[in-house]
Amino acid sequence: MKFSSVAPLVLLTLLLTQLSAFAETLNTRLVEARNADPAKVAPGLEDVAPMLKAQLRYNSFALKGERNYPWKNGTGLALGDGYQMNLSEVEGSKATVELKRGDKILKMRVTLQPGRPLCLGPLSSDKDGALIVVLKLRN
Repeated sequence: MKFSSVAPLVLLTLLLTQLSAFAETLNTRLVEARNADPAKVAPGLEDVAPMLKAQLRYNSFALKGERNYPWKNGTGLALGDGYQMNLSEVEGSKATVELKRGDKILKMRVTLQPGRPLCLGPLSSDKDGALIVVLKLRN
């Protein structure tokens, strides 16, 4: 009889463990990329600098802003520089991300792996540089 009263508790614990795996925080960074001599990587970007250098044609990266938000439906994020980001259709590690600045809208479905950064952008660019958003799920 004791076994039958323990089994639901074990199942509940397993279920909560699985659900908490996705109770994560979304780390967002607004990054300004430029070509500079000498090349520089701002503090706070060391973990993503190799990815940014491999994916972009710039050699210097400045952190314009960083914030953490809950990884859940309806989260609205103020990224800085007039950019807003909204999360919807959050299911596990997938979500629809909408980036807005004025009339300009970029909307995409993303899959994030905890601890692995994802680069979105460039959001805006000119001959001197670009703005990029880096997303990273954290437990």
